[in-house]
Amino acid sequence: MTKPRDRIAEFFRRPYGVGAPINIYMFVPSRLVRHLKTAWSDPRYFINRLRVVAYQLTHPADPWLTQDAVRAIKGFLTGDMRAFEWGSGKSTVWLARHVQQVVSVEHDPRWHARVQTLLHDARITNAQLRLADPPRYAGEIAAFPDRSFDFVLIDGAERNGCIRAAAAKVRAGGWIVVDNADAGWDYSPLADYRRTVTSNGIWQTDIFIREA
Repeated sequence: MTKPRDRIAEFFRRPYGVGAPINIYMFVPSRLVRHLKTAWSDPRYFINRLRVVAYQLTHPADPWLTQDAVRAIKGFLTGDMRAFEWGSGKSTVWLARHVQQVVSVEHDPRWHARVQTLLHDARITNAQLRLADPPRYAGEIAAFPDRSFDFVLIDGAERNGCIRAAAAKVRAGGWIVVDNADAGWDYSPLADYRRTVTSNGIWQTDIFIREA
């Protein structure tokens, strides 16, 4: 469970990536003006954004994925599964608590260090955290046999390369989850997967299920 002091520290920390939780940087004058303009010009988007913030505040331990995706993933994962993810963070802690083992790859050294601290403080011992720069990043999964993972989360850098690299590494019935899936990535390597789209009105987190 996230401690109150950790929530306070996170509020004052500069956000990292899309879907960052509520933080003080959202309230600087320039952003407030932008929010007001959005509320006027696109009220539906503004309301969806408020819903996302409310969900993040009431579910601080959940990964920064759409609510529907988180719910579906919770129903799929079991304690005997193996998971792989590109893009470390609170999702690494969350996954480690739902599966037997998770391998997580991060490309940013400073963020990698922060996630190491998160794992240590949470007493997580079944997560293998790797640091890999972009030339090696997507290929970190290559050493594992095909069909060796039950679940793969793609939420980091080089997503097209990660999609290609992950396609053969998931067992039949396994899942590949791509966050910010509406960004126009190349999904052709997942032609044998069944796609489920989830959206919170701000971004998509899509689920690809290997059928054979």
